[in-house]
Amino acid sequence: FSPGDRVEFEFPQREDALYIFQTYVLEVSHKECVLQRLGEPKRMQRRKSLRIPANRKAEYLLRTKKKGKKDFYEGLILDISGHGALLAVKEPLSLGSELFLLFKITLPGNKIVPTGMGGKIVREHISLAKNNGEWGYSYGIEFDKPFSALTG
Repeated sequence: FSPGDRVEFEFPQREDALYIFQTYVLEVSHKECVLQRLGEPKRMQRRKSLRIPANRKAEYLLRTKKKGKKDFYEGLILDISGHGALLAVKEPLSLGSELFLLFKITLPGNKIVPTGMGGKIVREHISLAKNNGEWGYSYGIEFDKPFSALTG
């Protein structure tokens, strides 16, 4: 590096996003380089597939190893892709929990078909949850298998 150079750094914040920082080299010594950040970092999506807004009611069943009563809970799919969904729920869930998500899709000709996908909670979306009224919690769900109806 030399003083005056512009340098970009990539920083993987999470598995679905990459942040790019642009910097300006102020000075260089034998062991260090002094940089000045230029503007705010740019966030680049790294999702496997495009999310489609859904706002569709769903039900989910937590998959546990415990035997006994299995309850279905109400949820709201905010968006969905072939590899995952953003699910809003009324009660808090734990990261890493496995669940089975049941919902309906509309096929050509307005035919409504029930379907389901297994998945795992991989992230919590706190800022989204605050804006969802009765749905106090929002979670990123990664599907066990790609959802062929949306992967093309």
